Parts: sequence; C-alpha cells; structure tokens
Amino acid sequence: MAGKRKPNGYWNDPKNMDAYFDERIETLRGIPKASEAMLMIEALGQGKYHPKVRTYNDYLKHWGLKVHCDIGKWMDLRNIDKYFDDFFEKHGRIPKSDEMPGGALKAIASERCPGVKTYNGYLKHRGFEASNEKRWGDKEARINALKKMVEESGKKVCDIIALDFRRHGLGTLLRGYYHNSPYKALKEAGLIGGIEPFEMKGGVPDGYWDDSHNINRYFDWQVETLRRIPRSREMASVFGAFIEGKYPGVKTYNDYLRHWGFQVNHDMEKWKSKDSRVAAIRQMAEKSGKDAKELRKEDFKKDGLAGLLNTYYHSSPYGALKEAGLADFEPWERIGGKVPKRYWDDAKNIDLCFDQLVEKWRRVPKAKEMPGAALDALREGKYHPDVRTYNNYLKHWGFKISHESEIWNDPKNIDAAFDNLVETLRRIPLAREMPGGALTVMREGNYHGARTFNDYLKHWGFKPQHEMKDMEGLMQRLIE
Repeated sequence: MAGKRKPNGYWNDPKNMDAYFDERIETLRGIPKASEAMLMIEALGQGKYHPKVRTYNDYLKHWGLKVHCDIGKWMDLRNIDKYFDDFFEKHGRIPKSDEMPGGALKAIASERCPGVKTYNGYLKHRGFEASNEKRWGDKEARINALKKMVEESGKKVCDIIALDFRRHGLGTLLRGYYHNSPYKALKEAGLIGGIEPFEMKGGVPDGYWDDSHNINRYFDWQVETLRRIPRSREMASVFGAFIEGKYPGVKTYNDYLRHWGFQVNHDMEKWKSKDSRVAAIRQMAEKSGKDAKELRKEDFKKDGLAGLLNTYYHSSPYGALKEAGLADFEPWERIGGKVPKRYWDDAKNIDLCFDQLVEKWRRVPKAKEMPGAALDALREGKYHPDVRTYNNYLKHWGFKISHESEIWNDPKNIDAAFDNLVETLRRIPLAREMPGGALTVMREGNYHGARTFNDYLKHWGFKPQHEMKDMEGLMQRLIE
C-alpha cells in the first residue's frame, strides 16, 4: 500500500487512514513512527481525520496508544535541563543540537524558556558558549569537515547519504548550507568528479527534475547503462516532474517515449476495447496452464498485462478474471490470493461467504474457517456496529455460539497456556503459536489492559518479540 499512488481525495476518508495505519503495524510488527507513516501526515494536518486530530501524536492519543516523542514531557523545562545535564555528565561535553531530543528542541522553539527560541539561546541561558555550528560560514572549514567525513565513513562518494552527515555531527551543516543535498555538499568539497546527481544514493537535489535537460540526461544514462529502453519503473524518479508539467507536452512516460519517437511500452490504447482485454486475459490464463483460482498478479505481470490489471481492474486478478468469464468461484476461494479491496466492507459478501460454507460443509463453520479478512471486517464494525466478533455474528442470525473462547476470559488460563508452550518449546513462544482465542481476548482488552501479545510480554517483564536478540538469555530469566 505504501508505495502506490492513491487517487485524489483518498486520504480525505478517515477509514483509509485507519487501514493504512493498520497495514503499517502489520508490516513493521509494531506501532510505526511518524516517519514510517508519512502518507497520512499531511491529511492529518489538514484536519481530514477529525478537526481535533491534526498531528500524528494526536492520532496515537485518539486510539489510546503511547505517543512518540511526546512534546508534553519537554514542556517542563526541568526535563530538558535533566537530559542536558545527564548527557554532559556521561560524555564530558555539551550535546550538539542533533543529539538533543526533537521534542526538547520543539519546546525550546515554543519559548518554553522565556526569551529563548533556539538551541544556541538555550546554551547561553545555561551559561555555555553558543554552539560552534556558526563556524560553517568559513568555506574551508566546511570542505575540511566534509572530506574528513567521507574518509572516516569508508564509503564511495556516490554511496554517501544524509544519515552519514548526521552520524558525523554535520546534520546542521547539511541542512543549513546545502538544503539537505549530499550531492551539493560533496560537489563544493570537490569530491564529486564525474558523478551525476542521479547516481547518488542520497538522491538528487531539490528541483533537479524541474529542468527537462536533466530528465533527458537521466534517460540517456539509463539507455547506455541498460543497453535498452528503460522500463517505466526504471524511470519512476521523474514521474512527479511529468505530472507537474515540468516537461512541456509530456504528462506520462509513454508521452515521453512518443515525444522522442520510441515505441511505447505496453500502450494502453488497445485495452480500451473490452474484447481485446478479455482475449488477452484468456490467452494468459491458457498459457499459464493454471486453474483460474491459482492465477495471481505475478501471472499477469509475466505476460505483460500488469498495466492492464492496474488500470482497468484496480490490481484485482479476480476482477479481471470475472470480466473474462473465468471466475466461476467466489473471491475468497482463490488460492493464495486476496479479495478485491473493500470486498468485506459489504455485509452481503460476509453473509454470502457464510452461507456457502454452511452449504459446503453442512454445518456452521468455526471462526478459524472463515476468511481472516472477513473477521477483521466484523471487528471493525463494517457488518454492523453491534456485531464485532464471530460469536456476535452467530447470535445475530440465531445460531448457537462456540464456547471455545470462554475459557480464555480467565487470565489464569492464558498464563497456563503460555507456561505450557515455554516448557514445550524451551523458549518464549511467538504470537502465532499462542491459542487464537487467547489473542482474541487480549485484543478485546480483557487481560489486564494488554491488547497485543507484545503487551502481554511486557506485562510479565519480557522484551517485545521484535526486540528479542538473545533468546537463550531470556529463557534463562524465565526459568529463574
């Protein structure tokens, strides 16, 4: 989700922000930092989620989650002073601005300390000399520092990124004099040689693609390097310039290719005809030798139909197969595939799935036999605000509910299951190795406020799984 361009207005819908946030949690296996959830930040700032939820921390607080870099802590000047003093005592020097917490710097900028708006002002307030960052006004000092950084990094010049500057205490120099562009900084230091900006791992300078000549140079370089016409994904860096009209008469990569007389890659003109689309999809299915249920995005891509799938079927193989008359099955029956986006948002589809499973097995399906995404939709209230669990769903239709989950309402039974797994596995179990009913009870907040397995581990003094590095040591702690 994170890497795809969304249609206009997509982030105006709070449900889309929640779905994106949930996807990031699943991918990162933890609450994402603001920098890891950037796609929703702008919409939050515009009040699209809620008029009172305008920052990422507001969003986290809205859902009862611990905020990252909570500025509230730093609004108490004593906390800033304590951090500063602890750093000075530990390192024997005052911290550079890059070494101060972001929340502390924001609090200083908000004049929490009367008359002090900058870190240099804070230093003077504490009786220290202002940071020596002002020495960067001397070009020779800048160049010497840059050369020393490259030498100490042990990297090739083209592999230097902004993080390397920060690691060597040159973050302020990069921001203040080179607009966060490693290329500009290293060029002034005479270290670039014949390296083009687009060869830099740290990216091109801001505004570089606004010049059509730079786009042409990049295209020519790609042709020379690849010894062929680059594919669209290999020119993705310049798409923003095309869309913003920086290259006269060109809005897409296909426009660019036509402009220079090249054959267009996967020209979409032919797909405007339904007959052409259906014929191509059926031919692809026949060539693959697979059952239609087994066809996935990769099969479309291999046959050169990725553009067709993305443009006409919203990246849904099921939608494409359905139009081609090959989908004689329901979306959830696809092998290894997913249903179309928002499919389970429609209550009728949940009912249809349930009814077909009842007819197939001649019994009421267990929760684990229902599609996981359908159960997620229930939990999110997509079926009905009062029907948020599978047992609620069964009660809604007058079926006898499963009592399997009731044993997990007693925290002692969850603890017993955890202890048994530790004894059997001789290590801390993974979340997926815990009984599903126990995890469900946690998600519903019925275990001392622990809503995730990581919360459960923290409750008992263990590190969250993504922080576990020494499993044997952790096991020893448990035994003791």
